[in-house]
Amino acid sequence: MAHNPPAPSEITPAALDPFSYFPDVASKIRPFGGVAQQPDLSYGFHTQYVRCAPGYCVFSLKVEGLEATCGVLYLQVHMLSDMRGAQAHVATIERLALPILAAQGGEASIRFEALRGMTYAVFGRISDQTDATASALHIILDRPAGEEDEVETEAAPTALGLEAVRAVDQLISLEAPTFAAPFSQISTLSQTGEPSFSRWCKEIGRVVSPSVELWETCFILQALERYGLISREAEGLGLGDIDSPIAAVLAARGCRLVMGEHGSTEETPEEWLDNRWQTLLGLVHIPANERQRIRIAPAFMPAPQEDLGQVDFLWSRTLACEMGSVADARAMILNSLSRLRPGGLAVHMLRFQASPRSLSDEQAGVRFERDDIQRLTLDIISHRHVATQLKFAQGRGLIDPDLPAGVTGFGLIVRRG
Repeated sequence: MAHNPPAPSEITPAALDPFSYFPDVASKIRPFGGVAQQPDLSYGFHTQYVRCAPGYCVFSLKVEGLEATCGVLYLQVHMLSDMRGAQAHVATIERLALPILAAQGGEASIRFEALRGMTYAVFGRISDQTDATASALHIILDRPAGEEDEVETEAAPTALGLEAVRAVDQLISLEAPTFAAPFSQISTLSQTGEPSFSRWCKEIGRVVSPSVELWETCFILQALERYGLISREAEGLGLGDIDSPIAAVLAARGCRLVMGEHGSTEETPEEWLDNRWQTLLGLVHIPANERQRIRIAPAFMPAPQEDLGQVDFLWSRTLACEMGSVADARAMILNSLSRLRPGGLAVHMLRFQASPRSLSDEQAGVRFERDDIQRLTLDIISHRHVATQLKFAQGRGLIDPDLPAGVTGFGLIVRRG
């Protein structure tokens, strides 16, 4: 959530030492830094982590006397939580060709949203060979934190989740996704051949098949089980998905459920559940006394309503596809995290456009391209949440004849920070 910044006169910009984080390491922009070997062979500069005033802030870069004929500078804002054991993540990034930066006088800036309880640093990473030289390098933060910028207190975290989703150093993994150990990943044919996929198909009374809809249903259940959220102590929120077997399985396992129905209906919540209870019973065996553990919230969009309360986990299977645009789906996902207790888990299913779309299938629902998913994940991280690693499997997703060409499933797993 954005915060209204104070008037410019209330905050004095701060000059940061560009080489304070690795003072002894040689920079790829000569002659800066020390003489030690670069930690990852791409080091240009890295400031110390500092607190920023909540709201939108800007790091400004000025490289005096910059000369370069080659090389690319990735100007990255890193964020680090106050939580013990936390690891730094990229909040935002800009790509700058060094020859162009030199021609523009060596000046650039990068804007980001600062949150309480976080510190921020600028990392200049030069991925390619460069002959860059300069006479001076300056970094200015326009809105450093003041004494009044106290850390906000959080509600009590969930006590569930035997397998925690933890922060990772690399956002994207090159490893092939597996169904047994779910991360944020694309659906693939090989996953439908795993024993754990067959187990869930049997539990919901379906025959194993290369179906994206079936993979989505089983993936949600596998993720919730894998991360320790299916138990009688857990309360979950299903967003617009009561007619799928997911609610039936979770109710049969004793989870307390709040089912959010997207859109309007003339039925009362009790009538709505009455009319669907037999359908749920036909999917899996549910003890009669478990019905009282399900309640219905008739509407929750575009933002989850406050009366839904806070839960240990939530999921959506088709909702993102039904939004008006990628921006609407992204807002829905970010809004939904406010309904989780700290540490709670969200599993959202997206439709992934793995190859260029056809002009003839524009009405096939909202689809995320790879860049859309990466931007969404950075948005999630910038709001102090934790996203599991992204596994795209080089875009070779499960082919489903019921979906447009090049479209497959993608499961996004997020832990509220």
